[in-house]
Amino acid sequence: MFFPNNDFQKQVMMFREIDYNLIALLGLLLMSPTIFAQQFENVNNKRQQGFESLPQPLFKVAQLYQEKGQLSKATLKKYDIASRQDGEVYIELKHGFELGNEVNLNDQTLSYFEPQHEYKNVIGGWVAQEDIFELSKVLPADYLMLSPNPGVVDTNGVAVTNSTSYIANVNGGQGLKVGIIDLGFGGVYSSQAQGNVPTPFYEHDHSGSGDPFDDGNVHGTGCTEVIYNFAPAAEFHLFKVQGHASLGLAIQDAISTGIDIISISLSYFNTGWDDGSGAICSAVKDATDAGIIVFCSSGNDNLKHWQGDFRDVWDGDGLHEWNFGIDEGNDVLIENEKELKANLQWEGNPTVTNDFNIIFFNTITGVEISSTTNNTGYDALTWENDTGSDLLVSISIEKVASNKDEFELWVSEEIEYNQTGGSTKSPANTAEDLLVAVGAVDRTDYNTSNPSPASYSSRGPSNDGRKLPDIVAPTNLKVYSYPDGMGGTSSATPCAAGIALLLWSEHDYLSPEGLLDLLFGFVRLYNPWSVGLHDNDFGRGGIELPNFTANSRFIIEGVTNNNDLDRPFDKIERADFVSPADQNIFFLGGDYDIPNAASRVIDKEMIYRSLKNDATIKVN
Repeated sequence: MFFPNNDFQKQVMMFREIDYNLIALLGLLLMSPTIFAQQFENVNNKRQQGFESLPQPLFKVAQLYQEKGQLSKATLKKYDIASRQDGEVYIELKHGFELGNEVNLNDQTLSYFEPQHEYKNVIGGWVAQEDIFELSKVLPADYLMLSPNPGVVDTNGVAVTNSTSYIANVNGGQGLKVGIIDLGFGGVYSSQAQGNVPTPFYEHDHSGSGDPFDDGNVHGTGCTEVIYNFAPAAEFHLFKVQGHASLGLAIQDAISTGIDIISISLSYFNTGWDDGSGAICSAVKDATDAGIIVFCSSGNDNLKHWQGDFRDVWDGDGLHEWNFGIDEGNDVLIENEKELKANLQWEGNPTVTNDFNIIFFNTITGVEISSTTNNTGYDALTWENDTGSDLLVSISIEKVASNKDEFELWVSEEIEYNQTGGSTKSPANTAEDLLVAVGAVDRTDYNTSNPSPASYSSRGPSNDGRKLPDIVAPTNLKVYSYPDGMGGTSSATPCAAGIALLLWSEHDYLSPEGLLDLLFGFVRLYNPWSVGLHDNDFGRGGIELPNFTANSRFIIEGVTNNNDLDRPFDKIERADFVSPADQNIFFLGGDYDIPNAASRVIDKEMIYRSLKNDATIKVN
């Protein structure tokens, strides 16, 4: 990205953003002051027609119902009002301010109100949109009608990614289908009742467990809640999986269902030494080949990973030496009643003649605790500390038989000898244009002048040398299922997917490739934290949106565009030739030439702007 200096500015024309709303504002200022007074008076009169006890969101919903009929869940979401499938909205009735006040509702109130939950002096339940005004008329004078927050604690991801204006102006996710693939959606029905996931959503249970869909881990529910904050109007499909094969079947299901964007906050060990190998990576490739954009987590293993060549030069005992010396143990402290897990893979396919083992030793006594002995697959070892106290464990790698040297180890806890690079897993290491591997930056650090990747966020390079992740997004987002914050790249991934859905809803002319061109362009424009265009800490940088402008198209230096309307433009004359007229054309930085009149006429009415006043234009 180029930021022109003063000398260069003298030689080129700088495009600066022109706000044509100023013209309209000047016109309004010339109007009679009595018009403004009359407008405010009309609003006040409407607000005071016997419904002073109604909170503003409920009054607005009742008013909109009278004007437009039944409101959608997405519209109600804008007012922080939860609803169920029949359109009734969730409210609370509060009997005064003393917690000891009993709730006794009269028959008139109950004719409009369906009780659901009661606690202390508050009772929550459902009311039809058309009955909000009527309920307020019959409610006893010592009761208050409230429109409580539906249960979503501030996610923070919306604000720190500057998505607020898009959310205010765009029906996020409209016309798009999103698939969330996860191991569990525990509590999803409760979350739905509180308005934190959509009604309806569509269940795809590929787990084979036979358990109720909402049993188990709340991880997938949290991911769904994060996306819902950005794209409440999308059609949500929840895919519950168990193991590699079921994930593959789930992706085939997603393809046949017509999913547009998939979010996978899962990553897998030991799927194959080569990047993109194994069933999971193959399934993701099937999805991207079908035109689905896949957002996946880069992983949370940055301080729990080691990769390099096997060394045994000190004593020749077949055990790896971690520190170029005599230390054959990579130490980790395991709390009592906690499990230690390790996964090992190495160059080439595992066979009898290409075999390594994992060994856990008691660091103090030197006694072997547990080890792997298989020689037909990559190794995984789990050991539970049931000793009654915390224990320092040394992890050793044994080379049984191999002419290969490089291996890769992941551990469930931070280890003594770790590496900051190469810790991404599958499917993040799959080299597909429509796959986006997402790293994490804590939301509290996201808008600072010098952010850092989350310490655990997995980083590249991949085994074939590609830089990863592709982008980073905020983590520790607060949602209903994680009121204290959902951490890890698990939270950052659905955040990025939700923003993509929101952006695509407005710019629905874009192809999947064009959407990523634009998304990556915003990343490089607003948060170019990487060293160079792409590094192994931040990828291209941090995801963020510009302020919303209707009827907007974009020019990005260096993108591929062959007179395509479904991708950002690469130069001014192509925008003029291909784009509809009367558009706001935004430059995302860069240097551009205006061709001379003999080669091209720029003749469409457009407004050309630079999002950050950093585009340079030269007239040839």
